[in-house]
Amino acid sequence: MKRPVFLIVSQVYTPDPASVGQHVTDAAAEMVRRGYCVVVFTSARGYDDPAQVYPAREMRDGVDVCRLPLSSFGKSSISVRVLGQVLFLAQAVWRSLFLRGLCGVMIPTSPPFCGVAGVLVGRLRRVPVKYWVMDLNPDQMVAMGILREKSFLVRLFDCGNRAILRTASDIIVLDRFMRERVRRKLDVDAKIVTMPPWPHGDQIADIPHAENPFRHEHVPDGKLVMMYSGNHSNANPIGTLLDAAERLQADPRLLVLCVGGGNGKQDVEQRIRRGVTTIKGKQQEILFRHRTAD
Repeated sequence: MKRPVFLIVSQVYTPDPASVGQHVTDAAAEMVRRGYCVVVFTSARGYDDPAQVYPAREMRDGVDVCRLPLSSFGKSSISVRVLGQVLFLAQAVWRSLFLRGLCGVMIPTSPPFCGVAGVLVGRLRRVPVKYWVMDLNPDQMVAMGILREKSFLVRLFDCGNRAILRTASDIIVLDRFMRERVRRKLDVDAKIVTMPPWPHGDQIADIPHAENPFRHEHVPDGKLVMMYSGNHSNANPIGTLLDAAERLQADPRLLVLCVGGGNGKQDVEQRIRRGVTTIKGKQQEILFRHRTAD
């Protein structure tokens, strides 16, 4: 007897380090354990670093991962990101038409327009859609001042949001604040579930400083580390950490590390150019330390 096919459409997926991809990976593996044949459509290139190329097709934890070409061009500009997202979703919708035995589809909010793909797949294939809300847009862009609340693009975006909210059979949000925001767009109380993101505690192990390879490579002996790790987004207050680093640069005990990518990385680079810090890094990482700490 053939297992029912469950499709997940997400621009990021393991081994890409983006947080959304990590949680989607866990959900996909759990669906396999529950007896489903899980297919994932994701990008063939890294979300932050498009030079990172992943296998076009592989099985990971029983999940059939299909990586689509021309789906990520990095984050150099909004237009470049949108182009990658549109091409990715167009390919995902097209390929979904030929999946046999499809019983359902799950759509997270990566990319932000993924809900549109969910609406199309759900209606064309007549299958239920599970909508996992991990980001709130255009709310986030309005809060950051990128878009005006009454602009045409914001109204168009929210029109798409309401379409996926109406179409979805189930809606998952991260907390009560997100739940309230979603309810303002459409009354979905009958099908909304709050499920906070979970830690990966089983993959964490305490390592003594003397045996930690990361500290050996990047941290001078005896330094107290303050680290920001994750997406360097304008939505995250990384400026607070940079201000603190600038004020504390005369303290030889401290080392500040910023690890990750994103548009907000430009703020780190700008501080470095101002001579506040010295830099050591890679394309996917920025590791910076106070001059007095060297």
